[in-house]
Amino acid sequence: MSAIAVLTTFLFTVIKYNMALLYGTVGEIVTEKSGSLNLGVEGTMAIGGIGGLLVGCAFDNIFVGILASFICAALCGLLFAFLTVTLQANQNVTGLTITTFGLGLYFFIGNGFKASGKWPDMLSTEGFKRGTESLKIPLLNKIPVIGQALFSHSILIYLGIIISVLVWWYFKYTKPGLRIRAIGENPASADAVGVNITLYKYIHLMLGSGIMGITRYVSLGSCIGAALFPVLVAVFHTENTAFIIISVIIGALAIFKHRTNIARLLKGNESKLNFSK
Repeated sequence: MSAIAVLTTFLFTVIKYNMALLYGTVGEIVTEKSGSLNLGVEGTMAIGGIGGLLVGCAFDNIFVGILASFICAALCGLLFAFLTVTLQANQNVTGLTITTFGLGLYFFIGNGFKASGKWPDMLSTEGFKRGTESLKIPLLNKIPVIGQALFSHSILIYLGIIISVLVWWYFKYTKPGLRIRAIGENPASADAVGVNITLYKYIHLMLGSGIMGITRYVSLGSCIGAALFPVLVAVFHTENTAFIIISVIIGALAIFKHRTNIARLLKGNESKLNFSK
C-alpha cells in the first residue's frame, strides 16, 4: 500500500469512527446556549444508544433507531429540565445523577440481554447495512486524498455535519435561536421583553439531549467514557461550525488513541458493542 493510500485510508477511518462525537458536542452546545451545563452527557448518550439499538433492531431500520435514540435521550433532557428549571436543583449534581442512572440502565439492559442469549446483533441486520452504505458524492470523491477521505462516507456522517450547520444557522439567524441565546446570556433581559424562559429552556434542553443520544447509537458504543469531550467543547464553544467539526475529529482521535488499534481499523473491521468494562 502506497503512502498516499495509507494517508487516505487513515483520514477516512478517523472521520468514520470519531465523527459520532459531533452529535454529542452539538447537543451539549444547544444545552449550554439555554444557560445550562448538563454533565449528564454520558448517561444521556447511554440511554439513547440502548433505546435506539433495541428499537432499530426490532424494526430493522437504522433511521427508526436514530429517531428512537433521539426520543429516549430527549426524555433524559426532560428529566434534567424538570429538576433544574422547575425544581431549581443543582445542575452539576443533577447531571452526574443522570450519568449514573443512564450508565446503570445501559449496562443492566445490555448484560440482561446478553445473559439470556437474546442480544440483537445490529451489525448483521439488513437495515443497518443499507443505512451505513457509503454515499460517494459525484466529482468531489474523485479529488486525490481528500475526495475519498471526506466525500465517501455513509449518510450518518453527513447527517452529523448537516445537523451542526443547521444548529449554527438556527442560533445565528432565527428569532427563536436569538431568544434562547438571550436567555442563556441574560435571562432577566429576555424575561423583560416577554420571552417564556421556562418553555424555551424545556424545549432546548430536550432538543440538545436528543441530539446527544444519537452519539452512542451511531458509534456502536465506542464513545463510552468520552462524554467529557463534548462538555469541554461546549464550555469553550465557538460560533465557527467548521472549527467545532475539526476539533471533534482531532480531539476524538486523541481520546480513542489508547483504545483503538489503527492497524485493525485500516483493515476495515467494524467495532462491536461491548457492555463489559
